Amino acid sequence: LHSTADLKICSRKIPKEMFYKRWVLLRLRCGFTAFVFLSISSLLAVFVFYAVSNISVGAVFDKTFKNHANKSIQEPEPINYPNQEEITKEKKPLNYKVHMFYYAWYGNPQTDGKWWHWNHRYLPPWDKKDHHKYPTGVHVPPEDIGSNFYPKLGPYSSRDPVVIAKHMEMISGAGVGVISVSWYPPGMADDNGPPTDQAVPLLLDQAVQFGIKVCLHIEPYKNRTVENLRAYLAYVHQT
Repeated sequence: LHSTADLKICSRKIPKEMFYKRWVLLRLRCGFTAFVFLSISSLLAVFVFYAVSNISVGAVFDKTFKNHANKSIQEPEPINYPNQEEITKEKKPLNYKVHMFYYAWYGNPQTDGKWWHWNHRYLPPWDKKDHHKYPTGVHVPPEDIGSNFYPKLGPYSSRDPVVIAKHMEMISGAGVGVISVSWYPPGMADDNGPPTDQAVPLLLDQAVQFGIKVCLHIEPYKNRTVENLRAYLAYVHQT
């Protein structure tokens, strides 16, 4: 040192603000370096563990699966679904707890002189929020009929004994023990056909040959009261 001024320059202290900045930067560098080192180490450890585990577990699973497959896994046999004729030939025992709705209000020109019910009008959608456009007017049989499905026997007549016998054969073949027949009192009907009360005896004659029971589903006829319903039930019982 050559003078007192030089001594003062060398002995000057570092300002506190600069010291804290350097200290913080040093800590950040150390922390970042440690974070990077730990992250890479963890990834390498996971990779090694997964590789070793996958090889050992895969080998054990493959061996176990092959042993099990050789012992118990067999090719499934093809399923042969029977057609309607095969079902009716089986003559399953009838289950009288199983009821099926049956509508005897259909007619065709060959048997009845005109179409009944097959040609009723197109029904509008029940959902008022459904704004799709649907056909209007009436159905035109035999191609266009008032049904979601086309019958296997064609647009039949509910008063054709051959058709009714075939229906009873199909129903009994399915094991159904009871048919619930849509019924209006004598002289009454819906808007799409004549009265069908006279078709009930034909149904009874055919159903009994196959052991099928018949019950009546009484439709909501006009002017229905307790008194006339009792009278109609007495009529059913007597006839």
